[in-house]
Amino acid sequence: MCSSDLMVRYVERNYCKNITLQDIATQLHANQSYLSRLYKTCSGVNLFDDIQRRRIAKAKERLLASDWKVQAVAEYVGFEDSAYFSRVFKKETGMSPKEYRNAHEKNKNFCNSTFHNFRCWFYVFYQAVIYSTLEILHSVFIFF
Repeated sequence: MCSSDLMVRYVERNYCKNITLQDIATQLHANQSYLSRLYKTCSGVNLFDDIQRRRIAKAKERLLASDWKVQAVAEYVGFEDSAYFSRVFKKETGMSPKEYRNAHEKNKNFCNSTFHNFRCWFYVFYQAVIYSTLEILHSVFIFF
């Protein structure tokens, strides 16, 4: 397995921790600048931009899947400062963590109510089809 594969695996496993390039270099027994260039060459993105992207993606999941406070989500994904986390999150998504959660809660509620309306419509349609079918069968059997 080459260094870039090992580095990607290390980042995938540890992005929520406060990792540094020095940590990765020590773990892989390689030069820091070499690893940084290698990661950029192989993945097309800067190492720490990728770590940040992974953290924000995980934060989005946590914000929607839990009722954790923003500070708890920030710490969970590896940000020690929740204000810095909020700035990075807003830069990446265009909205603050609270705005993101609220916007998706509204969408979730809309989808749930829309699905409920669809179920109600389907039930009414189903009842109408059954009733019409029974009426047709009843009229057919009266003739015979």
